[in-house]
Amino acid sequence: MLKLFLSKKFIIALLILVGIVGGKFFQDLRKAPNQLTVVKRGDIKEELTLSGKIEAEDRAVLRFEIAGRVNWVGVKTGDWIGAGQTVATLEKEKLEANLRQAWQDFTAAKAKSDKYYDSHKDSSESY
Repeated sequence: MLKLFLSKKFIIALLILVGIVGGKFFQDLRKAPNQLTVVKRGDIKEELTLSGKIEAEDRAVLRFEIAGRVNWVGVKTGDWIGAGQTVATLEKEKLEANLRQAWQDFTAAKAKSDKYYDSHKDSSESY
C-alpha cells in the first residue's frame, strides 16, 4: 500500500487534483457577487452610543523656568495648540522689579571690579 502512495503516477495525479480544486476555489473568490439596489433619499438611521473615558494620545507637561503668578490664559481645556503658541503669561511687574534689582546689583559689582583693577594697574599681580 505504501508503494502505491509513493509511485510517480499517484503523486502526479494528486498534484493535478490539488491544482484543479485550488484553481476552482480561487476562481470563486475572485468573482464578486453583483448586487444592484436603487438609491433613495432618506435619513441615516444608525446610531452609536458609547460610554467610557477618553484620554489624549499626546500630552505635554508644562514646566516654567521661573515662578510667578499667572496673569492670562489663552486656551481652554481641550483646545489644540501649536508649537510656539502662547498659552499663558505671568504677571510682569514682579519680574521687572527683580530684573531692575539684578541689573543694579550687576552695575554695582562691575563698578567695584573696575575700581579694583584701576587701582592695581601698576602692580605685578597677575589676574
